[in-house]
Amino acid sequence: MKLLFLGGVGEFGENLTCLEDDNTGVIIDCGSKFGSLEYPGVNYFYPDLDYIKNNEKYKHLIITHGHLDHIGAIIKIIQSIDINVIASKFVINLLKDKIKYSKKIIKQINFIEINDEEQISVKATTTEKLGFVGREEGIEAHAIVLLSK
Repeated sequence: MKLLFLGGVGEFGENLTCLEDDNTGVIIDCGSKFGSLEYPGVNYFYPDLDYIKNNEKYKHLIITHGHLDHIGAIIKIIQSIDINVIASKFVINLLKDKIKYSKKIIKQINFIEINDEEQISVKATTTEKLGFVGREEGIEAHAIVLLSK
């Protein structure tokens, strides 16, 4: 199992983490980062998605909570690959609103809602299981990814 950080390390924003093995990949969060005075006219920065776009094993995106540093690049990732979006009901509603106001998304998106303390498996090919456990508490949902053999 590999753990890859494609954004959000040593900075506030652009959070994007990947878990993968030989057959399956899971993305955790896809955030943006606000622009700064150093870059006039740039409102947001986004993580580099080339690794994910060129890798067919990525089929699931887990969103831990609804802050922009975790969901701000959702439009970019949905435009790039076909993916299941896994999150709490609250976060899914935030994402649907964000997507509704974007004129760039024309395809159907598969949302998978996770309820309190519910676990799902996104990996059916091995004995390892990846799951999501969350509780809605305002904009922040507590979430963990479980790895077990």
